[in-house]
Amino acid sequence: MSASVSAPTQTHRAPSGAGIDLDQVSVVTLEGRWYRQTAPRYGALSLPHRASRRGRCHRQGKEARLYASSTRNTAWAELFRHTTPEVSPFEVKRRMSELWVAELPVVDFLEPETRAMFDVTERALISNNVGTARKLTDLLRERPDRVGGLILPSAAVPGEETLVVFRE
Repeated sequence: MSASVSAPTQTHRAPSGAGIDLDQVSVVTLEGRWYRQTAPRYGALSLPHRASRRGRCHRQGKEARLYASSTRNTAWAELFRHTTPEVSPFEVKRRMSELWVAELPVVDFLEPETRAMFDVTERALISNNVGTARKLTDLLRERPDRVGGLILPSAAVPGEETLVVFRE
């Protein structure tokens, strides 16, 4: 796995995507342990055909993505970014799954060189304005023969990671 990221210090910029040759984008083969929390009725790898809500790397009504986190605590923290403060962690019933990822080709946005190639900052990748991450996802999905997902900084826990796996 990649090294942890530090708190973002750069200003927010959206990626242009213009002029990027996807054959030149660095793709790494990911292997390691990740954690995913889901509703109890879903299995570790279950994905609905269409997403019922919007997410950082998908649109409502479009193909869903599998999101996983670098630690159990980060998986929980990502959930609670999207709930109201009145919801207690003791009132929520979720399934926590441990996933082993092997030979998954990903683009690692924790790497400064990758962010520079796409003209994107760490801050833009964790922003509540999810347009930047969606644009990057849409662009990378143009090459399912090369890219199976991406690694982003966690929006919930500084220094932790989020893995996004495409349905393909």
